[in-house]
Formats: sequence, structure tokens, C-alpha cells
Amino acid sequence: ILACDMSGKDEISLLIDIGTNFEVVLGNKEWMFSCAGAAGPALEGGEVLFGMRANPGAIEKITIDPDTLAPAYSTINSIRPRGITGSGLIDILAELLSAGVIDRTGRINTEIKNPRIRNGAHFPEYVIAWARETDILKDIVITENDIKNLIMSKASIHAACVTLMKEAGVSRFDIDTIYFAGAFGNYINKKNATIVGLIPEIDLDRIKNIGNGAVTGANLALINRSQRKRLDGIAGRIAYIELNAEPSFMDEYTSSAFLPHTDLSLFPRVQALLDSIRDKKEIT
Repeated sequence: ILACDMSGKDEISLLIDIGTNFEVVLGNKEWMFSCAGAAGPALEGGEVLFGMRANPGAIEKITIDPDTLAPAYSTINSIRPRGITGSGLIDILAELLSAGVIDRTGRINTEIKNPRIRNGAHFPEYVIAWARETDILKDIVITENDIKNLIMSKASIHAACVTLMKEAGVSRFDIDTIYFAGAFGNYINKKNATIVGLIPEIDLDRIKNIGNGAVTGANLALINRSQRKRLDGIAGRIAYIELNAEPSFMDEYTSSAFLPHTDLSLFPRVQALLDSIRDKKEIT
């Protein structure tokens, strides 16, 4: 909070820090609501067959050609791929949806005739990198089960954001800035985070990455006494919302367990994208 200075602004900001757990803060200099919960390990590479932390060889960015379904990716340190990290997983989810490979529930369309779409040992899967391209000599794939785990993780984060927004009586139109904090947030593609419904849809230029906000805030407090004094005031103004005790949270979670959401009116730009995909298929 200190690092992005949301507590010193008139405008309403939404701050999200994502790891195995997530923390969300909504507010401005007059008021703040916060909550925390379990995002699950999927966004950090856990519960995903070829997921991994942000180490050398992790696929961190990916695009998929909507016509050929061929992927183009980059890895940390630009070496042969070993797995997929959190930012890459969000890219894959968004790209597969945009290419029409998966539907809004995360189901892979196995009727598409393409060598990258196949039935795996247990689940349908999409091949990101063939074994000959990788450093582990295995095909790196994302399975339908991986996708479902990712959707569950993103749903809990979006539901937490909406729960705070409803508690405060604000909508996405009232949010001036969304801040991502943490290593995951620092590398995430803002457009893709919106496409999958990880965050409320606002203009992309108002979504900002602040890196390791905890370290930045600690540094500010250590080198500036006035900033350190602000911390007590900030902490005293935050109203904490216990999600487990909030009846609406589970309803919001269920509604968020689609790509991007059951209510597409909350994501008009994503709806336009999905409509264009449907129209293109009908023409084809």
C-alpha cells in the first residue's frame, strides 16, 4: 500500500498481490477494504503437469497463431523450455480461448483436426513444445485438468476483488488504477489477465505492475521516518473482510469460474473478442 501510495490518493485503486495466497486491497485516502485467501498453487506452477517456478527454462510468454494453432514462446534466460511459469500459464489460457481451442468452461475442443490437440493419457491436451524442442526430452503440454485448476485459481482472485467492490459499493467504472504486486504480477500480460477474467475489466493503461511492493514499501519505511509513521495510520484505516464469513463470496466464485465470467456484460471487450471468434468460425 505504501509502495503504490493508494492510501494518499483521492482516486480508488485496487491492489492485488498474487502467490500461493493472494492479498487484495481496495480504496483510497478516505477508506480501504482488504481481504486474503488461497489462490492455490496453480499460478505458481503447482497442480499443473508441466508448471514450474520462474527459473531458467520456464516458458514465460506465449502466443498462439489462431489459424495454424502454432505457438511462439520465450523462456527465462532464452534456453530450451523445461516447463511453464505463472505468467506463461495466463498467456496460454487467454491464447487458447482466443484461438477457439477451449470454450468458456475450459473444455478443449478435440474435434479440431490439429496435431497439437490430442487425447492424452488422462485428459485432452494441447502441445506447447515438442520433445525435440525441450530440455527435458518430453512434449510440454497443458491438459484440460491443468486448465480447470487455473480457472479455479483465477476465479478465487476475481471473486475476492468483486466481494470488496460490493462491500464498498463501487463498480469497475469507479476504479482508477489496478496495481499488481509481486513477482507473478510483475511479468503478467495485462490484456491476457483481463481476457481470462483474473481481474475486473478496465482500460489496460490503468493497470500497473509495481514489482515487489513489499520490499519497496519496507525500503520506504526504513529510509524515511515520516513514511514509517504513515504505516500505523494506514493499518488503522483498513477494514478487513473475512471471505469465509462473507456469504456472497462463494456466489461470486461460482460466477467467476468461467472464462472470463458468467456475465459477459462485465467484460465487454472480451465479449467482442469472443463474438469475433464465433463469427469467423461461422464464415469458415
